[in-house]
Amino acid sequence: MERLIRDAHKAAFFPNPILILGESGTGKELLARAIHAASPRAAGPWGAMNCAAIPRELLDSELFGHVRGAYTGAIGERQGRFEACQGGTLFLDEIGDMAPETQVRLLRVLQEGEIQRIGESKTRKVDVRIVAATNRDLVAEMGKGIFRDDLFYRLAVLVFRIPPLRQRRDDILPLADYFLGRLNERARDIPTAERKTLSSDARIFAEEYQWPGNVRELENTMARAFAMVPGDNLGADELREHVIPTGAPTRETASLVDRRNFSLSAELQDVERHFVEQALRETGGIKERAARLLGLRSRQALSHRMRKLGLDG
Repeated sequence: MERLIRDAHKAAFFPNPILILGESGTGKELLARAIHAASPRAAGPWGAMNCAAIPRELLDSELFGHVRGAYTGAIGERQGRFEACQGGTLFLDEIGDMAPETQVRLLRVLQEGEIQRIGESKTRKVDVRIVAATNRDLVAEMGKGIFRDDLFYRLAVLVFRIPPLRQRRDDILPLADYFLGRLNERARDIPTAERKTLSSDARIFAEEYQWPGNVRELENTMARAFAMVPGDNLGADELREHVIPTGAPTRETASLVDRRNFSLSAELQDVERHFVEQALRETGGIKERAARLLGLRSRQALSHRMRKLGLDG
């Protein structure tokens, strides 16, 4: 995580699009906001939109705007998020849920730096830095024809993968203490609220629990327990009681019986792709150095492996 934050800080100073990958609740928008705040665009506007939360028929209008009469209900002219974020950053969450026709329009923004409002023939120049995020496997989506290859390669210039909380166990207790400290601070203004501490058994439970909902689940669990548990101490039983079971096993613990369409070769390819991408990031894309990190014989051996994995060899 420290390396990821350092790399994100470096990336903030470049104008390229950024793609953030990670499970739901890992903090993708938080990282995007930090990149904007550290960038030369920090004084410019920030906009965020969840592509999965807006009906497909309205998404184009939200992003690009529309003119009067463009469609039923378009009674006036309206600018979209791109124009509203001129000179700043637009965060597009759940980019993997974007409709194919909207993907084409977004590709034009990335290629030409211009938009067309819905129902309008003229183009408008925009200067907006795009940070996109998804919890989907976009490479698999490309293989199914759901996500456009050309859009993926335009977006995936600077790529950051946030690991799930269960792979960052050293972060759990500092995060729990941070959330509890913030809750205690807010409790000063609530007459019926009591300041609380985490007991030693609660800390053990927090460290051992899988947190399938990641940082968001940890934060929400702390908030529920803080509000509902009387007294000044949160024990393991109280914390456990306020975890909401999802019934969804994590990737690591799911039974093979429960995992439909499981493919060992695909899983191994995913692991290999992850380490190849990591080696390239850590060496700044220099293949000779990345090959040495991976224990490969030569740059050519790495290029061959990258082509097999569907990476740009």
